[in-house]
Amino acid sequence: MAEASAKGRLDDLDVKADISSLIGRATADANLRNIISPEVPVSISGTASTTDFNLGTVLGTDKLGPISLSTSLKATLSSPASISIDSVSVDRLHFNGYDYSNLMAAGSLSGNMFNGSIIASD
Repeated sequence: MAEASAKGRLDDLDVKADISSLIGRATADANLRNIISPEVPVSISGTASTTDFNLGTVLGTDKLGPISLSTSLKATLSSPASISIDSVSVDRLHFNGYDYSNLMAAGSLSGNMFNGSIIASD
């Protein structure tokens, strides 16, 4: 099942989506800016969440399994891309045969460099 809506102009578009399938559920509420102007980087801000979303199936690996999380973020798609993560709360992450829980993170990712903090209360 999938429900989605979009409102606004292509240079300032509000998008909402709720997708459920056999591999889990994902929701998003985001604002996309500058998606039609090649001179200005695309920016995305909003929230997203997953519930028992099987990340291993999507990525083609049996090391990862279901993940349930919620996040608030801002991203600029330029070269290099940058992502500012206001908060990520992971209720469940199945990795390498173990279910991790109570993970929190915040920070920024630019290129291949992460600057932030990760807290695990597992």
